[in-house]
Amino acid sequence: MIETFDQWGDVFVGNGVFASARPVADHTDALTSAEADIVATSVAKRKNTYSTGRYCARESLQALGLAQEAFSDGLLQRPDGAVDWPVGVVGSISHANDWAIAAVSSSSGAYASIGIDIELIDRVSRDVLRLIATEHERDEIDANEHLRWLRVALFSIKESVYKCLRPLYGEFINFKDVQLMNLTTPMPIEDEKRMDGIEFYNPSIKLLLPKLSACCDESRLSIRLAVLPKHVVSLVFYHS
Repeated sequence: MIETFDQWGDVFVGNGVFASARPVADHTDALTSAEADIVATSVAKRKNTYSTGRYCARESLQALGLAQEAFSDGLLQRPDGAVDWPVGVVGSISHANDWAIAAVSSSSGAYASIGIDIELIDRVSRDVLRLIATEHERDEIDANEHLRWLRVALFSIKESVYKCLRPLYGEFINFKDVQLMNLTTPMPIEDEKRMDGIEFYNPSIKLLLPKLSACCDESRLSIRLAVLPKHVVSLVFYHS
């Protein structure tokens, strides 16, 4: 159902955010020379996921109204590994093995930062869960054990939270520095905009690390989660 992103993506990302999703393929011919240098010695799988992510980002930037001239060297990396977006843009890129996705917005708009993540629904073991989940989160997951996507959704959302807050906080954020709650709270969607096979949720968040909560106001964070038959997609906003 990620194949139908063009049909439900606008509902998911909301106003002022432009997103694109594409199946992973070889888009290295669309890379700038500087981007190509980054993956020059990488295996084909890495080249494909990287180039498809950049391809999605370019489509999103074009929808935002930015021409290639605004980032003529390409979408390169900062020292911390994050994407070096053009001035005036906030954005995020993610990929699984089979699909890539990107989302961008104007930094002068409603959001000061955004983070996006896509994951294939797969089993997250209890050992891994103990590493990434607080006790409260594990209790909520145990209470909804019938939802096979819930563990990977927790991981995905925390990845999006990191991508969203890292540029604002400036330091590494551990999985247990934040706590997600109400993971199965439905996201309000008008009936005529719903699609079979896709469910939307609005979890809430608490910043547990005092230094992080002093820097970032958790009341300005909002989370959206899309659950599809084979994937989860999470999107986190930090409101301006």
